[in-house]
Amino acid sequence: MTPNDGTSEVGSFATITLTFSEPLNAAVDTYGMIGLFAGGVPHGFSITRSADNRMVFLTGNWPLNTVMTVVATGDNTDLAGNHLAPFSSTFRTASTFDPNRPYVVTQLPTGSGVDRTTPITLHVSKPLNTSTVANAFYVSQNGVLVDGTVRTSGNGTAINFTPAAPFAPNAVIQVFVIATAQD
Repeated sequence: MTPNDGTSEVGSFATITLTFSEPLNAAVDTYGMIGLFAGGVPHGFSITRSADNRMVFLTGNWPLNTVMTVVATGDNTDLAGNHLAPFSSTFRTASTFDPNRPYVVTQLPTGSGVDRTTPITLHVSKPLNTSTVANAFYVSQNGVLVDGTVRTSGNGTAINFTPAAPFAPNAVIQVFVIATAQD
């Protein structure tokens, strides 16, 4: 899951992504099988899924300075009817919204079924100091960091990553940008 368990200073509009080892049964009502709690109180959200049903995306407006808990119940099943081991994870939202702080606006590509050689691009809210980007940007494949080329474009408003080798088939790719990337 991203944000990772125990993460703090998560933005109030961050997308929560749950990535599963195999596709979920699309016939199962995900809203009844995944919960989101703000300080222990149920909190509303919207759900979308990747085309292959291996990823679930929760979006909404998260309250500031709050411990958020995501729960996925054992009622979630794969295509063969196997039940998910119940899961929960927590993170804390940022204490304030800083409109002057740069943040990721969008990522391309998203979802599943992406060509293994497709570069990754993040668009950010304002120009970054390009000298701070390379050491603040990481990509993992199935939980292992991968090598590649990081550069900026668009006068520092886009981060581009080209993997050194094609990603493995059906790999889970995660992108991380840490706070040392500065405007």
